[in-house]
Amino acid sequence: MKDYEETFKHVLEKINKYEDVKKSKKEIVIKWVVSICCVCAIAMIGIGVWKSGLIRISRFNPLDDQSTSLQETTEPAFQVVKKRPDAPIIWAEDLPYGPEYKDWNGKDVEGFLYDALVDEKNRGQYIAVEISVKRKDGFLYNGKTLDELRIEADNEILFNNSIALLELMGDSLKYGEALINEGSPDGERWAPEYYYSTIERIGKDLVDKYIVDGEFLRDKLAEDYPEELAMKRNNEYNAAIEASFGVYVDEIVEQMEQLNIYYERRIERKIIIFVTADEFASLNIQNAMYYDLALEKEIT
Repeated sequence: MKDYEETFKHVLEKINKYEDVKKSKKEIVIKWVVSICCVCAIAMIGIGVWKSGLIRISRFNPLDDQSTSLQETTEPAFQVVKKRPDAPIIWAEDLPYGPEYKDWNGKDVEGFLYDALVDEKNRGQYIAVEISVKRKDGFLYNGKTLDELRIEADNEILFNNSIALLELMGDSLKYGEALINEGSPDGERWAPEYYYSTIERIGKDLVDKYIVDGEFLRDKLAEDYPEELAMKRNNEYNAAIEASFGVYVDEIVEQMEQLNIYYERRIERKIIIFVTADEFASLNIQNAMYYDLALEKEIT
């Protein structure tokens, strides 16, 4: 079993190899990087004040486990379709990011899938083939392009992290520059560069809005930015990405239905077909980018 670093490396190699896929997946990578960088910034600040006992658990804290709420909001709207043959199926035994892609009957197939297709022992057996599709050009979601939604989502992540920092540090920052000079009444004192970099990360406008006359308006901050709005734009962008791929997956599903080919659809963008090597060779699937040997169970 490959570890996370190896798996991620192979994912990036895929992105670099296929220009169209790189264009679409780059947005997701950028979103991850922006979020991770912001979390790291918060973590660095948190380490700086950890020994003084200032860190408090916040509902805005990006380090909190939000997996449950995210799973609920990203649940597919459609029914999962499973139409498997009543026969043995050849699946991937490990993460399907192994050998390099090869051309097989005019199709770009991953190395494990290639081996399964050319192995004479598999002749006539069903092979689980996962199809990766292109992203539909010019796709609009709720009247906005994917680029527009990505920018909104990235800005929302940055802003939410600013809110998290303010909620975390507000009771200290309310002392202003006195925190540098004479320190707070309980003896807390910050280095100048630490104080000003924290202000910069949060944004002076936010600090001035919620720290007034030496008081941190924590309740007003919570009222203005309720928890349920924190991931709204990010979820909308994720949904738009899935829907943009889903357009072509819908077309493939219709094609498989017409050809009476077994298939399984698990998420918006993913479709797995169950075909013999001969059946797969004869298929002409529009808007498919490349093909992998599928895993029987989703990675969670």
